[in-house]
Amino acid sequence: MRRIALAALGFGVASSLFSTASHAASTPAEPAQKIDSVLLATIAADNSAYEVALARGDARAAAAPYELSAIFIGPGPHILTGRAQIQAHIANILTKVHFLSGNCRTDHLAQDGDQAYEAGHCSSMIEIHGRKIASGGDYLTVWRRQKNGTWLIEINAAP
Repeated sequence: MRRIALAALGFGVASSLFSTASHAASTPAEPAQKIDSVLLATIAADNSAYEVALARGDARAAAAPYELSAIFIGPGPHILTGRAQIQAHIANILTKVHFLSGNCRTDHLAQDGDQAYEAGHCSSMIEIHGRKIASGGDYLTVWRRQKNGTWLIEINAAP
């Protein structure tokens, strides 16, 4: 979930919000590489759930795909550690903007054992003070397979 990347809020804050949703359902650029089917399903499901969570204003659900100790690197001085800080950051952004729509596209996805590296682009439409703003940005998400076989976001960067 990747990743968090609503790209600008007009001021740059939004780019930190929609890339999380860290993740895309499109086909990876390296189709010959063996990628865990659970990871692919997770990315697709988390992207969809992230978009719904943002539209509802539900920061808790938007932060759910992150590990408890995840790191989020956003624009400017935003380096957040832990799901709780990431959730609080999303909640703060959602007090300032209304998320209208968005989507993420995975451009590259590589897996090395229990870690996977996803790079892509998100675009979104947000509303601030009654003004609709299109935004977007690139993201890099590091996923980690958990002991139970599920995948969560370990690191998400949406500069």
